[in-house]
Amino acid sequence: MTAPTSIRLKDVCSRYADYGANIPSDEYVAENEGIRFLRTTDIRDDGRLKPPSEGVFVALAKARSAGALCQDGDLLLSRSGTIGRSFRYLRAEHGPCAFAGYLVRFSPRPGVHSQFLFYWTKTTEFQAQIAQESIQTTIQNFNGQKYAGMYLPSVSPAAQAGIADFLDRKTAAIDALIAKKERLIDLLEEKRQALITQAVTKGLDPNVPMKDSGIEWLGEIPAHWKVKRLKHVLRRGLAYGVLKPLAYEHADGVPLLRIFNASDEGDVVEDELMLVSPSQSAEYRRTRLSTGDLVVSVVGTIGRSLIVPESMNGANLSRALARIQLGNSAQAEFMLLWLRSSLFEQQAEDVARGSAQKVLNLGQLAEFVVPLPPVEEQREVAAQLSGTLRSARAAREALQQSVARLAEYRQALITAAVTGQLDVSEAS
Repeated sequence: MTAPTSIRLKDVCSRYADYGANIPSDEYVAENEGIRFLRTTDIRDDGRLKPPSEGVFVALAKARSAGALCQDGDLLLSRSGTIGRSFRYLRAEHGPCAFAGYLVRFSPRPGVHSQFLFYWTKTTEFQAQIAQESIQTTIQNFNGQKYAGMYLPSVSPAAQAGIADFLDRKTAAIDALIAKKERLIDLLEEKRQALITQAVTKGLDPNVPMKDSGIEWLGEIPAHWKVKRLKHVLRRGLAYGVLKPLAYEHADGVPLLRIFNASDEGDVVEDELMLVSPSQSAEYRRTRLSTGDLVVSVVGTIGRSLIVPESMNGANLSRALARIQLGNSAQAEFMLLWLRSSLFEQQAEDVARGSAQKVLNLGQLAEFVVPLPPVEEQREVAAQLSGTLRSARAAREALQQSVARLAEYRQALITAAVTGQLDVSEAS
Protein backbone atom coordinates (compact mmCIF):
# COMPACT_ATOMS: atom_id res chain seq x y z
CA MET A 1 0.00 0.00 0.00
CA THR A 2 1.34 3.46 -0.88
CA ALA A 3 2.24 5.54 2.14
CA PRO A 4 -0.19 8.44 2.62
CA THR A 5 0.93 12.05 2.34
CA SER A 6 0.83 14.32 5.39
CA ILE A 7 -1.36 17.20 6.43
CA ARG A 8 -1.35 19.45 9.50
CA LEU A 9 -3.93 18.90 12.21
CA LYS A 10 -5.23 22.47 11.87
CA ASP A 11 -6.00 21.85 8.19
CA VAL A 12 -8.50 19.09 8.97
CA CYS A 13 -10.29 21.07 11.70
CA SER A 14 -13.08 23.64 11.47
CA ARG A 15 -11.66 25.19 14.62
CA TYR A 16 -8.52 24.38 16.50
CA ALA A 17 -6.36 25.21 19.52
CA ASP A 18 -9.35 26.27 21.64
CA TYR A 19 -8.46 26.38 25.32
CA GLY A 20 -10.93 25.35 27.96
CA ALA A 21 -12.32 27.34 30.87
CA ASN A 22 -10.46 28.19 34.08
CA ILE A 23 -13.22 27.69 36.61
CA PRO A 24 -12.01 27.59 40.24
CA SER A 25 -12.90 24.66 42.44
CA ASP A 26 -15.04 26.79 44.76
CA GLU A 27 -17.46 27.21 41.83
CA TYR A 28 -17.96 23.48 41.30
CA VAL A 29 -21.51 22.25 41.85
CA ALA A 30 -23.22 18.97 42.65
CA GLU A 31 -23.64 16.45 39.83
CA ASN A 32 -27.39 17.04 39.61
CA GLU A 33 -26.89 20.80 39.41
CA GLY A 34 -24.53 21.07 36.45
CA ILE A 35 -22.57 19.34 33.71
CA ARG A 36 -19.32 17.44 33.87
CA PHE A 37 -16.16 19.56 33.74
CA LEU A 38 -13.43 17.57 32.03
CA ARG A 39 -9.86 17.89 33.27
CA THR A 40 -6.64 16.18 32.21
CA THR A 41 -6.84 13.97 35.30
CA ASP A 42 -10.28 12.70 34.24
CA ILE A 43 -8.88 11.09 31.08
CA ARG A 44 -7.29 7.67 31.23
CA ASP A 45 -4.22 6.79 29.18
CA ASP A 46 -6.39 4.79 26.79
CA GLY A 47 -8.61 7.81 26.11
CA ARG A 48 -11.59 6.75 28.20
CA LEU A 49 -13.10 8.88 30.94
CA LYS A 50 -12.92 7.98 34.58
CA PRO A 51 -16.36 7.42 36.16
CA PRO A 52 -18.49 10.48 37.06
CA SER A 53 -17.96 9.72 40.74
CA GLU A 54 -14.33 10.78 40.28
CA GLY A 55 -15.20 13.91 38.28
CA VAL A 56 -16.34 17.46 39.03
CA PHE A 57 -19.26 19.52 37.74
CA VAL A 58 -19.94 23.16 36.87
CA ALA A 59 -23.04 25.19 36.10
CA LEU A 60 -24.14 25.01 32.47
CA ALA A 61 -24.39 28.80 32.20
CA LYS A 62 -20.86 29.22 33.51
CA ALA A 63 -19.45 26.75 30.96
CA ARG A 64 -21.44 28.29 28.11
CA SER A 65 -20.30 31.83 28.90
CA ALA A 66 -16.69 30.61 28.90
CA GLY A 67 -17.13 29.02 25.46
CA ALA A 68 -16.08 25.66 26.85
CA LEU A 69 -19.04 23.43 25.96
CA CYS A 70 -17.93 20.27 24.18
CA GLN A 71 -19.35 19.61 20.71
CA ASP A 72 -19.96 16.16 19.25
CA GLY A 73 -16.75 14.71 17.82
CA ASP A 74 -14.39 17.16 19.54
CA LEU A 75 -10.86 15.92 20.13
CA LEU A 76 -9.38 17.12 23.42
CA LEU A 77 -5.62 17.07 23.95
CA SER A 78 -3.76 17.67 27.20
CA ARG A 79 -1.19 20.46 27.31
CA SER A 80 -0.23 19.91 30.93
CA GLY A 81 0.63 16.89 33.03
CA THR A 82 0.71 13.97 30.62
CA ILE A 83 1.30 15.82 27.34
CA GLY A 84 -0.56 14.18 24.46
CA ARG A 85 -3.26 12.47 26.49
CA SER A 86 -6.35 12.51 24.27
CA PHE A 87 -10.11 12.12 24.44
CA ARG A 88 -12.83 11.98 21.79
CA TYR A 89 -16.10 13.49 22.99
CA LEU A 90 -19.42 11.95 21.95
CA ARG A 91 -22.51 13.60 23.40
CA ALA A 92 -24.64 10.45 23.19
CA GLU A 93 -22.09 8.52 25.21
CA HIS A 94 -20.75 11.13 27.62
CA GLY A 95 -23.66 13.52 28.06
CA PRO A 96 -23.20 17.32 28.16
CA CYS A 97 -19.66 18.29 29.15
CA ALA A 98 -17.35 21.28 29.32
CA PHE A 99 -13.57 21.20 29.29
CA ALA A 100 -10.92 22.82 31.48
CA GLY A 101 -8.07 25.13 30.60
CA TYR A 102 -5.29 22.57 30.42
CA LEU A 103 -7.13 20.78 27.62
CA VAL A 104 -7.08 22.00 24.01
CA ARG A 105 -10.00 21.40 21.63
CA PHE A 106 -9.80 20.44 17.96
CA SER A 107 -13.09 20.14 16.05
CA PRO A 108 -12.79 18.06 12.84
CA ARG A 109 -14.18 19.41 9.57
CA PRO A 110 -17.17 17.69 7.93
CA GLY A 111 -15.93 14.55 6.24
CA VAL A 112 -13.06 14.07 8.70
CA HIS A 113 -13.55 11.02 10.87
CA SER A 114 -13.01 12.02 14.52
CA GLN A 115 -12.26 8.46 15.57
CA PHE A 116 -9.48 8.33 12.98
CA LEU A 117 -8.02 11.51 14.52
CA PHE A 118 -8.26 9.93 17.96
CA TYR A 119 -6.39 6.82 16.80
CA TRP A 120 -3.72 9.05 15.26
CA THR A 121 -3.02 10.42 18.75
CA LYS A 122 -2.26 6.84 19.86
CA THR A 123 0.49 6.26 17.28
CA THR A 124 4.22 6.28 17.88
CA GLU A 125 4.50 8.99 15.21
CA PHE A 126 2.29 11.32 17.24
CA GLN A 127 4.39 10.72 20.34
CA ALA A 128 7.60 11.22 18.35
CA GLN A 129 6.44 14.63 17.14
CA ILE A 130 5.66 15.67 20.72
CA ALA A 131 9.09 14.47 21.85
CA GLN A 132 10.82 16.35 19.03
CA GLU A 133 8.91 19.55 19.73
CA SER A 134 9.65 19.34 23.45
CA ILE A 135 13.38 19.06 22.73
CA GLN A 136 13.27 22.24 20.68
CA THR A 137 11.36 24.16 23.35
CA THR A 138 10.27 22.73 26.70
CA ILE A 139 7.51 20.32 27.55
CA GLN A 140 5.98 22.97 29.85
CA ASN A 141 5.47 25.27 26.84
CA PHE A 142 3.62 22.70 24.75
CA ASN A 143 0.50 24.56 23.62
CA GLY A 144 -2.42 24.43 21.21
CA GLN A 145 -0.52 25.96 18.31
CA LYS A 146 2.14 23.28 18.52
CA TYR A 147 -0.55 20.63 18.37
CA ALA A 148 -2.15 22.45 15.42
CA GLY A 149 1.10 22.26 13.48
CA MET A 150 1.58 18.54 13.93
CA TYR A 151 1.37 16.28 10.88
CA LEU A 152 -0.98 13.35 10.38
CA PRO A 153 -1.55 11.08 7.36
CA SER A 154 -3.79 12.58 4.67
CA VAL A 155 -6.21 9.87 3.56
CA SER A 156 -9.71 9.95 2.10
CA PRO A 157 -12.80 10.02 4.32
CA ALA A 158 -13.65 6.49 3.20
CA ALA A 159 -10.18 5.26 4.14
CA GLN A 160 -10.39 7.03 7.50
CA ALA A 161 -13.68 5.29 8.25
CA GLY A 162 -12.27 1.93 7.18
CA ILE A 163 -9.19 2.32 9.39
CA ALA A 164 -11.29 3.47 12.35
CA ASP A 165 -13.71 0.54 11.97
CA PHE A 166 -10.83 -1.94 11.68
CA LEU A 167 -9.12 -0.56 14.77
CA ASP A 168 -12.37 -0.46 16.72
CA ARG A 169 -12.69 -4.22 16.24
CA LYS A 170 -9.07 -5.09 16.83
CA THR A 171 -8.45 -2.85 19.83
CA ALA A 172 -11.69 -4.01 21.45
CA ALA A 173 -10.36 -7.58 21.40
CA ILE A 174 -6.98 -6.48 22.76
CA ASP A 175 -8.60 -4.32 25.44
CA ALA A 176 -10.79 -7.22 26.55
CA LEU A 177 -7.72 -9.42 26.98
CA ILE A 178 -5.91 -6.67 28.87
CA ALA A 179 -8.94 -6.22 31.12
CA LYS A 180 -8.96 -9.95 31.96
CA LYS A 181 -5.28 -9.88 32.89
CA GLU A 182 -5.71 -6.73 34.95
CA ARG A 183 -8.58 -8.40 36.78
CA LEU A 184 -6.29 -11.34 37.57
CA ILE A 185 -3.74 -8.86 38.93
CA ASP A 186 -6.45 -7.35 41.13
CA LEU A 187 -7.45 -10.81 42.37
CA LEU A 188 -3.83 -11.64 43.18
CA GLU A 189 -3.57 -8.41 45.17
CA GLU A 190 -6.78 -9.20 47.03
CA LYS A 191 -5.46 -12.68 47.84
CA ARG A 192 -2.11 -11.24 48.97
CA GLN A 193 -3.87 -8.77 51.25
CA ALA A 194 -6.11 -11.47 52.69
CA LEU A 195 -3.15 -13.78 53.40
CA ILE A 196 -1.22 -11.01 55.15
CA THR A 197 -4.20 -9.90 57.22
CA GLN A 198 -4.99 -13.48 58.22
CA ALA A 199 -1.38 -14.04 59.27
CA VAL A 200 -1.09 -10.93 61.46
CA THR A 201 -4.49 -11.26 63.12
CA LYS A 202 -5.10 -15.03 63.39
CA GLY A 203 -1.71 -16.64 62.83
CA LEU A 204 -1.03 -19.68 60.64
CA ASP A 205 -2.53 -22.47 62.79
CA PRO A 206 -6.30 -22.72 62.16
CA ASN A 207 -6.71 -25.01 65.20
CA VAL A 208 -5.18 -22.73 67.80
CA PRO A 209 -7.50 -21.69 70.68
CA MET A 210 -8.93 -18.19 70.22
CA LYS A 211 -10.05 -15.40 72.53
CA ASP A 212 -11.93 -12.14 72.22
CA SER A 213 -9.47 -9.35 71.49
CA GLY A 214 -11.64 -6.85 73.33
CA ILE A 215 -11.83 -4.73 70.20
CA GLU A 216 -15.07 -5.10 68.28
CA TRP A 217 -13.69 -4.52 64.78
CA LEU A 218 -10.71 -6.83 65.36
CA GLY A 219 -12.67 -9.79 66.68
CA GLU A 220 -10.92 -12.92 67.94
CA ILE A 221 -7.18 -13.48 68.08
CA PRO A 222 -5.14 -16.51 69.19
CA ALA A 223 -5.47 -17.00 72.95
CA HIS A 224 -1.74 -16.62 73.60
CA TRP A 225 -1.40 -13.35 71.63
CA LYS A 226 -1.50 -9.87 73.12
CA VAL A 227 -3.05 -6.66 71.81
CA LYS A 228 -0.80 -3.62 72.10
CA ARG A 229 -0.63 -0.08 70.86
CA LEU A 230 2.23 0.62 68.49
CA LYS A 231 3.79 3.05 70.99
CA HIS A 232 4.22 0.16 73.43
CA VAL A 233 6.40 -1.93 71.09
CA LEU A 234 8.93 0.83 70.31
CA ARG A 235 12.39 1.35 71.74
CA ARG A 236 12.32 5.00 70.67
CA GLY A 237 9.55 7.40 69.73
CA LEU A 238 8.26 7.74 66.19
CA ALA A 239 9.96 10.47 64.13
CA TYR A 240 9.39 12.43 60.93
CA GLY A 241 12.24 13.20 58.57
CA VAL A 242 13.80 16.36 57.12
CA LEU A 243 11.11 19.01 56.76
CA LYS A 244 12.60 20.93 53.85
CA PRO A 245 15.96 20.05 52.32
CA LEU A 246 18.03 23.17 51.69
CA ALA A 247 19.63 21.70 48.60
CA TYR A 248 20.29 18.40 46.92
CA GLU A 249 23.93 17.44 46.59
CA HIS A 250 25.36 15.17 43.93
CA ALA A 251 28.73 14.17 45.35
CA ASP A 252 29.39 13.48 49.02
CA GLY A 253 25.92 14.18 50.38
CA VAL A 254 23.90 11.95 52.72
CA PRO A 255 21.17 9.82 51.06
CA LEU A 256 17.64 11.13 51.67
CA LEU A 257 14.97 8.46 51.56
CA ARG A 258 11.74 9.77 50.00
CA ILE A 259 8.42 8.12 49.25
CA PHE A 260 9.56 7.73 45.62
CA ASN A 261 12.35 5.46 46.86
CA ALA A 262 9.94 3.00 48.49
CA SER A 263 8.64 0.51 45.95
CA ASP A 264 5.30 -1.24 46.27
CA GLU A 265 7.19 -4.40 47.20
CA GLY A 266 9.18 -2.81 50.03
CA ASP A 267 12.46 -2.40 48.19
CA VAL A 268 14.56 0.76 48.12
CA VAL A 269 14.83 2.32 44.66
CA GLU A 270 18.40 3.49 45.13
CA ASP A 271 19.01 4.79 41.60
CA GLU A 272 16.63 7.71 42.31
CA LEU A 273 18.06 8.71 45.66
CA MET A 274 18.61 12.37 46.43
CA LEU A 275 21.48 13.53 48.63
CA VAL A 276 21.42 16.30 51.23
CA SER A 277 24.39 18.11 52.67
CA PRO A 278 26.08 16.40 55.62
CA SER A 279 25.57 19.55 57.70
CA GLN A 280 21.79 19.53 57.22
CA SER A 281 21.57 15.82 57.82
CA ALA A 282 23.44 16.37 61.08
CA GLU A 283 20.77 18.87 62.13
CA TYR A 284 18.24 16.05 61.78
CA ARG A 285 20.37 13.36 63.43
CA ARG A 286 17.34 12.25 65.44
CA THR A 287 15.82 10.88 62.23
CA ARG A 288 18.93 9.17 60.87
CA LEU A 289 18.17 5.60 59.84
CA SER A 290 19.74 2.39 61.07
CA THR A 291 19.72 -1.01 59.44
CA GLY A 292 16.53 -2.84 60.41
CA ASP A 293 14.43 0.25 61.10
CA LEU A 294 10.94 0.38 59.60
CA VAL A 295 9.89 3.28 57.42
CA VAL A 296 6.27 4.05 56.50
CA SER A 297 4.74 6.80 54.37
CA VAL A 298 2.36 9.07 56.29
CA VAL A 299 1.44 11.70 53.67
CA GLY A 300 -0.54 11.12 50.47
CA THR A 301 -0.01 7.42 49.76
CA ILE A 302 -0.20 6.15 53.32
CA GLY A 303 1.21 2.77 54.28
CA ARG A 304 4.01 2.30 51.75
CA SER A 305 6.66 0.68 53.88
CA LEU A 306 10.05 -1.03 54.00
CA ILE A 307 12.78 -2.33 56.26
CA VAL A 308 15.93 -0.22 56.03
CA PRO A 309 18.66 -2.28 54.32
CA GLU A 310 22.32 -2.12 55.30
CA SER A 311 23.05 0.02 52.23
CA MET A 312 20.87 2.79 53.71
CA ASN A 313 22.37 2.74 57.19
CA GLY A 314 23.01 6.35 58.22
CA ALA A 315 20.67 7.83 55.61
CA ASN A 316 18.00 10.38 56.50
CA LEU A 317 14.35 10.47 55.48
CA SER A 318 11.91 13.03 54.15
CA ARG A 319 8.96 14.61 55.95
CA ALA A 320 6.46 12.36 54.17
CA LEU A 321 7.92 9.31 55.92
CA ALA A 322 8.06 8.17 59.52
CA ARG A 323 10.71 6.04 61.18
CA ILE A 324 9.70 3.15 63.42
CA GLN A 325 12.31 1.67 65.76
CA LEU A 326 11.08 -1.49 67.43
CA GLY A 327 11.78 -2.82 70.89
CA ASN A 328 12.48 -6.44 71.83
CA SER A 329 8.81 -7.53 71.75
CA ALA A 330 8.33 -6.88 68.02
CA GLN A 331 10.13 -8.36 65.03
CA ALA A 332 10.67 -6.20 61.91
CA GLU A 333 9.50 -8.66 59.23
CA PHE A 334 6.28 -9.38 61.13
CA MET A 335 5.63 -5.69 61.67
CA LEU A 336 6.23 -5.03 57.99
CA LEU A 337 3.41 -7.48 57.28
CA TRP A 338 1.24 -5.58 59.76
CA LEU A 339 1.95 -2.32 57.93
CA ARG A 340 0.75 -3.97 54.72
CA SER A 341 -2.36 -5.56 56.15
CA SER A 342 -5.92 -4.37 55.84
CA LEU A 343 -5.81 -4.02 59.64
CA PHE A 344 -3.34 -1.15 59.29
CA GLU A 345 -5.15 0.19 56.22
CA GLN A 346 -8.46 0.29 58.09
CA GLN A 347 -7.00 2.21 61.00
CA ALA A 348 -5.27 4.64 58.64
CA GLU A 349 -8.50 5.25 56.74
CA ASP A 350 -10.30 6.02 59.99
CA VAL A 351 -7.89 8.75 61.09
CA ALA A 352 -5.90 10.00 58.09
CA ARG A 353 -8.15 12.63 56.62
CA GLY A 354 -7.18 15.85 54.87
CA SER A 355 -8.63 18.21 52.30
CA ALA A 356 -5.84 18.19 49.72
CA GLN A 357 -4.15 14.94 50.70
CA LYS A 358 -4.36 12.47 53.53
CA VAL A 359 -1.96 12.95 56.42
CA LEU A 360 -1.32 10.54 59.29
CA ASN A 361 0.27 12.27 62.27
CA LEU A 362 2.61 10.44 64.60
CA GLY A 363 0.31 10.76 67.60
CA GLN A 364 -2.38 8.89 65.68
CA LEU A 365 0.05 6.28 64.40
CA ALA A 366 1.37 5.64 67.91
CA GLU A 367 -2.14 4.59 69.00
CA PHE A 368 -2.64 2.00 66.24
CA VAL A 369 -3.60 -1.47 67.44
CA VAL A 370 -1.10 -4.32 66.91
CA PRO A 371 -2.06 -7.99 67.56
CA LEU A 372 1.22 -9.46 68.75
CA PRO A 373 2.30 -13.11 69.10
CA PRO A 374 5.52 -14.12 70.89
CA VAL A 375 8.66 -13.01 69.02
CA GLU A 376 9.60 -16.50 67.86
CA GLU A 377 6.14 -17.00 66.39
CA GLN A 378 6.42 -13.62 64.70
CA ARG A 379 9.57 -14.91 62.95
CA GLU A 380 7.82 -18.13 61.94
CA VAL A 381 4.83 -16.28 60.49
CA ALA A 382 7.05 -13.94 58.49
CA ALA A 383 9.28 -16.76 57.24
CA GLN A 384 6.40 -19.01 56.15
CA LEU A 385 4.58 -16.20 54.43
CA SER A 386 7.63 -14.88 52.57
CA GLY A 387 7.72 -17.78 50.10
CA THR A 388 4.02 -17.48 49.32
CA LEU A 389 4.33 -13.74 48.80
CA ARG A 390 7.36 -14.19 46.51
CA SER A 391 5.34 -16.56 44.33
CA ALA A 392 2.42 -14.15 44.21
CA ARG A 393 4.79 -11.33 43.30
CA ALA A 394 6.31 -13.36 40.46
CA ALA A 395 2.85 -14.21 39.11
CA ARG A 396 1.78 -10.57 39.27
CA GLU A 397 4.94 -9.38 37.53
CA ALA A 398 4.41 -11.93 34.75
CA LEU A 399 0.87 -10.67 34.23
CA GLN A 400 2.05 -7.05 34.25
CA GLN A 401 4.67 -7.84 31.62
CA SER A 402 1.99 -9.52 29.52
CA VAL A 403 -0.22 -6.43 29.80
CA ALA A 404 2.72 -4.23 28.78
CA ARG A 405 3.39 -6.38 25.70
CA LEU A 406 -0.27 -6.23 24.71
CA ALA A 407 -0.24 -2.44 25.10
CA GLU A 408 2.87 -2.24 22.89
CA TYR A 409 1.20 -4.46 20.29
CA ARG A 410 -1.92 -2.31 20.43
CA GLN A 411 0.07 0.84 19.71
CA ALA A 412 2.05 -0.86 16.94
CA LEU A 413 -1.17 -2.03 15.29
CA ILE A 414 -2.72 1.44 15.50
CA THR A 415 0.43 3.02 14.09
CA ALA A 416 0.61 0.57 11.19
CA ALA A 417 -3.05 1.05 10.29
CA VAL A 418 -3.11 4.85 10.57
CA THR A 419 0.16 5.40 8.66
CA GLY A 420 -0.66 3.00 5.84
CA GLN A 421 1.90 0.35 6.74
CA LEU A 422 -0.99 -2.10 7.09
CA ASP A 423 -3.68 -2.39 4.43
CA VAL A 424 -6.80 -2.79 6.56
CA SER A 425 -8.87 -3.83 3.55
CA GLU A 426 -6.79 -7.00 3.31
CA ALA A 427 -6.19 -7.56 7.03
CA SER A 428 -8.53 -9.96 8.78
